Amino acid sequence: MSPPHPQASYDLSRFGELLAAIEDAGFDVCVIGGIAVGAYGRLCGLPVVSADLDLFLAPRMMDDFLDWASGAGLTLVYRPQPRALQSAVLDWEGITIDVLSESAGLPSPELVAARAREFVLAGRDGLVVAVADPFDLLANKLAIGREKDLAHIELLRRFVEEEVLVSFKEETGRRRLAAARRLMEVLGTTTLPRSLAERMLPAARDALGRRFLVGCVPGTDLADALVAAADDAAERTHLTGLRARRGLDDP
Repeated sequence: MSPPHPQASYDLSRFGELLAAIEDAGFDVCVIGGIAVGAYGRLCGLPVVSADLDLFLAPRMMDDFLDWASGAGLTLVYRPQPRALQSAVLDWEGITIDVLSESAGLPSPELVAARAREFVLAGRDGLVVAVADPFDLLANKLAIGREKDLAHIELLRRFVEEEVLVSFKEETGRRRLAAARRLMEVLGTTTLPRSLAERMLPAARDALGRRFLVGCVPGTDLADALVAAADDAAERTHLTGLRARRGLDDP
């Protein structure tokens, strides 16, 4: 017997025609799932493909979207059922399109869309596609918790940790702390991953950065290094107090 054919896999560029039609129809959808992870993977040279496309949109838009899809040549495979996960399944050119209005770990579709990143599809006359931001994608993958998502989680963690580091190095004022705070919120912790904290230490160039890191580094040794880097005795005393209030132990 012949071996089964491998399942076809795609990246974001495969769906340019469909996404352009959706935009022309006026629907505010956001790409999530493996195709979205692949968009970020491409930015860091790590190819990721998926066999289907996941779209996220507001519940109030679902019925109108499905009506439009039927008229646009997509086949409705599954319609959302009362008291069930609000999702629909469509077939487009033999490819599964999952349309969701809720998914574990994600806030409302409106908020996901507001925080989405814009990707321009090459060869599509500058078509701009909204892709869920990497922090939301990481929260989603962690909440779903499937074994097959572990590689996606690792890629997204690497991507967002680089964003945290760059922001801490290059932004000014409290804006430089926002990405780090977002990562800890997504991870459900009050401390930064140790490897990331170690990389951030040399960029703690002022009192604000040192105060922030003393509050979220995972080990006494790292907190001690920040105290030692204080500009003066007053800052050193303040950082020592913050460190003591945390009751840090060695990792």
